[in-house]
This record gives sequence, C-alpha cells and structure tokens, in this order.
Amino acid sequence: MEKYEDDYLGPYLAHRQTYGEDIHTGVHKKVEEWLFYIHELRDKSIPEGLRVIQEDESLVSDEPLEIESYQEEDGTWVVLARKRSGENFSKTILLENEQTQVEIEITYKWIGETETWKELSKLEKTYVAHQNPILIIGYVWDKQTHAWLLEAKAIMDYTYDEGSDLLSTTRTTYEWKEDTWCEDYREEVDFESGEPVSIKVYEQGLLVFSEELKK
Repeated sequence: MEKYEDDYLGPYLAHRQTYGEDIHTGVHKKVEEWLFYIHELRDKSIPEGLRVIQEDESLVSDEPLEIESYQEEDGTWVVLARKRSGENFSKTILLENEQTQVEIEITYKWIGETETWKELSKLEKTYVAHQNPILIIGYVWDKQTHAWLLEAKAIMDYTYDEGSDLLSTTRTTYEWKEDTWCEDYREEVDFESGEPVSIKVYEQGLLVFSEELKK
C-alpha cells in the first residue's frame, strides 16, 4: 500500500488536473475508489468529497475492449466500446455547434440486465481562436431526479505574442459545493519557443509546487 501511494497515487494526484483531457474520466473515478479503500483499511477518516464509486458508474472494464468510432448522418460523432463477446460496454457522443463554438460530450454505460444505455457524465467545452478550450463544465447524471447535476468546471486562459506563439497558460478548476463554485486547483505554465519553461501549481489558492523546466 505504501508503494502504491508513493509510486502511483502521489504522482497521479499531483498532476491529476493536467490529465483531464488525456485520460478517460473513469480512470480518475477508479483512483478515488482505491483511495477510499485504503483509508477504510487503515481506519482513517474519509477525505471530504470522496465517495465510493458504484460498479454501475465505473468505466473500467475487466476485459479488453474493442473501440469503434463513426459519424452519424446528423454530424454527431460516436465512440463505441464493446467487449470481445460483442456486448456493448460504453459509448461517448460528441455534439459540435460551430456557431457557439461549444462541444458537448456525453458518456453512457451499457446496462446488460435492462439492455439500455445509462447516462454517466457530460462535458460542455467552449472554444475560441487557436482551437483551445476556455471553459469546460462537467456534469453527473442524478438517478433520482433524472437530470444533469453540476460537478466541476475548468477555466483556461492563454496569452500569445504578436506572432501567435503561446506565451503562457492558466488552468483553474472548481468544484460545485453547496450551490457555489469553490476553487480547487490552479496550474500556471510559461512557454518559450513553444516549449514549457516553468510551472506553478496551487491548491485552494496556496502554492504547492513550482519548477523551472529545462529546454
């Protein structure tokens, strides 16, 4: 357990926000499930906001998946995951609105017992020039009210030089708690010639990590 915390969990949590668009959200949920398990075994108090991930909410498969992507007639992109047996596992649909520059990504999981798709999560991404997102809002599906509930959001800011080369980025994430947005994490990165040269990380407004990167 100590090796897991030191070699895997620690580095993951230190950089979890930068993984937001690289790793499926199911991975983050599974890490939280493991963290809950560790605290429970050690008879420690559970950190605020941590919850047990129910099996029907998990997008971690116990067997390899086959991925298929295609575009429907109305322009909607679909990413479909199936088990080797041919049974559905999950699907993600992407809806784009070029006028508002908003992309909506909805993820579903296949419930074999009822042979229906169940909503899990939704992301709304707003883009500007340079094709960079400036706002990402995350929702979870409430099984009782059958409605989307706010969960988290990220606000991104970019600065460019006169030649449109990236100079710096800021990414601030918030959690929706008690009907208000609470800042959770902020990452500031400076660039030179397109390469990151420094990074600062804040958690709840306090600097927790700073590093000058070598070119």
